Parts: sequence; C-alpha cells; structure tokens
Amino acid sequence: MYHGTVVDNEESIRKHGLQGGWHGPLGSFVAQHYNDEDYGKPTEDDEVVFLTDKEQLGKAVTGMVHHIGEKLGKDFHDVSDNDIRNHGLLVIVKDSNVEPYSPYDAKWGSQNFPRGAEEGDYMTPSAGADLFLKGAALLRFLRQHGQWPRDWGVGNQRNRRDQLEGQLITIVLKAHPNMPRERVIAKVRGLNDKELEKYLRQSVNREWH
Repeated sequence: MYHGTVVDNEESIRKHGLQGGWHGPLGSFVAQHYNDEDYGKPTEDDEVVFLTDKEQLGKAVTGMVHHIGEKLGKDFHDVSDNDIRNHGLLVIVKDSNVEPYSPYDAKWGSQNFPRGAEEGDYMTPSAGADLFLKGAALLRFLRQHGQWPRDWGVGNQRNRRDQLEGQLITIVLKAHPNMPRERVIAKVRGLNDKELEKYLRQSVNREWH
C-alpha cells in the first residue's frame, strides 16, 4: 500500500506512523479537490489516511505532487523532476488489512463516507509505515512504474512516450554496450506501450536478441 506526501512529514511518520487528520481535520488535498456536499459531508470519518495499491499508484503520486506544489507555491502541473527528488516522499505500508472502499458498503452509509472517497480507495484511521522512498530512488521507482513523468493530458502522451523510450534505450545500451545503437532504437520503438513500461519496470535484466 502507498501514501504520497512530502519529506517534511518523514520524522513524524517514523515516530507515530500514518495518522488520520495528518494535515489537519481534513487533508489539504481532499479539502481542496472535494470540498462540496456532493462528496459527502465532513464528519469525524474525514480523519482517515488514504492509501492506494500498486494498481492505483497514480493516486498516491497525485497526492504527493499536490503537497509538493503547495509547499513550493507552484502550480500542480509545474512540479518538476528536481521537486520530486528534493521534496517528495512515498510511504509504503507492507502489512495492512484495510479493505478497498465501496460506496455500497453499509458500514459507511450513504452520507457519512469521508470526502474524496472513490470506489477502490483504501482508508484507515492509522497505519504503520514500513518503507520510505525519497530522492533519486523515488524518482527512479516512479519512472520504472510508468508514473513519472505524468500524463496530464492527451497532448503530452507523445512526449511521455519519447521520454520512456529514451530511458529504456539508455538502460539497454549501458547493459549491452556492444549492441548496435540503431538496433536497440529500432527494437525499443517497436514495443507497444505496455511492453515499454514492462521492460522499464524490470530494468531490462535480460538479453536482447
């Protein structure tokens, strides 16, 4: 399970774990983006920790980028690689019995679910923190999982594809310096999007033939 925040919170999280209401009675990301009655009324249930699984890792990244932008006084879309490296923190929770949220689950009720809760979210009043990713390791992790640079719109998809191709070409040439560059470029550009992200995640620890 994953929770995105900023490095300023690392010391407190190490001491106390992740706690609901960490950024106040209602987290600033949820308050800003889900601050209307359509998302439920504010109750004590708002003081929960939002977590994501690997399939929804992008949600944790979105929360992290929001908090980095707030810290630096930047627009959400202007957060850079260096900002992620210097200020981002991804908290990993290994052992968790938290179930994914469903609006049809009677325990939440139709009016008392935490604001911002969406189908498939994970929420808990508190959680232990097992691993902390920050700095270059965080940026590398996000790139390997196809979560950075982010696709903020259709117009950026080609740019993102070019960046991922460039990363993979660099990795392959470093691992196999005797392989002709043109052959590597041709093979990488022949991959579909899922294959490209797969090989990046695996750091290309295989022979290319």
